[in-house]
Amino acid sequence: MGTHVLSIIIAFFAYSMLDLGKAFQKIGLATMSRSRARGTWIWLAASIATSASSFLILYAVSLGSVLIVGSMAGTGLAAVTILSVLIMKEPLRRRELVGIPCIMIAPFLLASIYQEPPATRVIIEHLFYFFGAVLAVFTLLILVFRRRKELLGILLAGGAGTLGGFVILFQKISTSALGRAASFLKTTDSVSGTASLLETLLLRLIRVFANPYAVAWIALSLLSTFVLQLSYKHGEAIRLIPSFNSAYILMPILGGVLIFREPLHPLQWAGVFLILCGVSVLTFGKNRQTGTESG
Repeated sequence: MGTHVLSIIIAFFAYSMLDLGKAFQKIGLATMSRSRARGTWIWLAASIATSASSFLILYAVSLGSVLIVGSMAGTGLAAVTILSVLIMKEPLRRRELVGIPCIMIAPFLLASIYQEPPATRVIIEHLFYFFGAVLAVFTLLILVFRRRKELLGILLAGGAGTLGGFVILFQKISTSALGRAASFLKTTDSVSGTASLLETLLLRLIRVFANPYAVAWIALSLLSTFVLQLSYKHGEAIRLIPSFNSAYILMPILGGVLIFREPLHPLQWAGVFLILCGVSVLTFGKNRQTGTESG
């Protein structure tokens, strides 16, 4: 099995864990009103799962294409939808019948062909220019439309998704030789044969987080969560999540093409397109209760 295929499998599992963890966090909070102990345990387990998923995504990015791993973010939505149908007994509607197959077929297209990226040096300054330009656009739009509550919520959610998408780009840099060379601490790449499992894991964690790019993606991840929570004050989640998901997927795709010069075969682009279509179908459509358009 090639490392690019392994990265896709890990990313699929990680994003499913992430979105399911978020769903169970809400379930845990709701359960606390009836059983505080049970709700707390559900919430804690879900929180551990969401935290672990970040490290799995980091590992997936280190193995494969940042563009492909980033586009896989939409696959978690399929897992949540399946959960709602099988566990919560919610009705299976037309958009689930269309959206879920699109998302589930896409990883096979992404894994079908692998093209080695060109041996060009990544210019980190370009990543910061790209990040600054996108952030400036969102900041300007938020300032212009700050008095229009619904539009402001959508822009804030898109900004949160943008920050989340840049997490993946900075993760890629942090795991590269270029990122490790910028380490705050001088660490060796070799692990002593007499070292215990705990010592080995600790040394590897130090190597992962002892560079500024790791600090950057952790900070961006926390900021993304904060901005998304802020957006909920300006609109309904069902209208905001599509904006978040779209930006979260789009940023690594653009970054993979513009910054990392990663090539994709037409079949792989078809896979990316299927994920975007599947996410759009699942998040836009008719409200479960009212039957009105929610997208």
